Amino acid sequence: MDSMIKPDQNQTPSSDNDPIYANESSFMIFVKLFIIPALIVFAVLGLFILIAVELQHPQTPQSYLRALETEDNNNKWQAAFNLSRLLDQEPQAFMNPVFQNQIVQAFQNAGQDDPRVRSYLALVLGRLKDKAAVPTLIHGVKDPKGSVRFYCLWALGNIGDPAAGSAVLRQAQSKDLEIRELALGVLSSMRYRPAEKIFISDLKSFKPSIRYNAAVGLARLKNPQSIPVLMKMLKLNPNSHFSNSLIQSAQLAAIQGALEFPNNAGLHNELVQLSHSAINLKVREAALKALKVHS
Repeated sequence: MDSMIKPDQNQTPSSDNDPIYANESSFMIFVKLFIIPALIVFAVLGLFILIAVELQHPQTPQSYLRALETEDNNNKWQAAFNLSRLLDQEPQAFMNPVFQNQIVQAFQNAGQDDPRVRSYLALVLGRLKDKAAVPTLIHGVKDPKGSVRFYCLWALGNIGDPAAGSAVLRQAQSKDLEIRELALGVLSSMRYRPAEKIFISDLKSFKPSIRYNAAVGLARLKNPQSIPVLMKMLKLNPNSHFSNSLIQSAQLAAIQGALEFPNNAGLHNELVQLSHSAINLKVREAALKALKVHS
């Protein structure tokens, strides 16, 4: 069962209390990883989503890719955006390995372009889950623009190739807290054993979402040091100073972590409580399902 993280489509989040979920069928599905614990807060999409209203003249994926070679720099990012949008509508048109390699090449050639070009191409590569793109995306996590690094990290997480683990691990030590947070989630989704020490260290982070990412990452490595934080996540309630959406995200992630410790009585009791009394129906349903495998 996946824990999905969706950002606010209309504003730029700036705190731990601002996650907004979108329907999975929407364009915002790109922020889904296999299991990402807690929140991912980032500041790059608010402006981008507004451009969707400009999609008046649909074309083919190949025509958008050609536009990346022929348009001036001011227009290239729109072609990249349209290409990423079209992947929602016509995924079968992207399945040709030759075409996928051309997208990789387009990303490699976009180093001097508007960073939005690289961001949207990384989004496409991540959703295609082509392992051939991993070396290019690893290089992308060194990009000077934080938004490009963010998309490349997400793409590596969605592809899930452990070969990218060491590059992601370096980003998990970033001073940029949003990058760090996402990197921890990616390492969690990979069950990347060399990240265990940084997971343990970040259990003490001042930022709740980083603590939560670290706890679930550690749980996925079956390290019981994660259990106290998982318990706190499961016990979050609407009367706390966190928003309801943060609480939902944290509890769904903690339920995933609790599955790694089926014999822990404390976690089991918290799952029982949530299955009976959680106000959020998604949380209640997730707790009920978890109890089927929890002793």
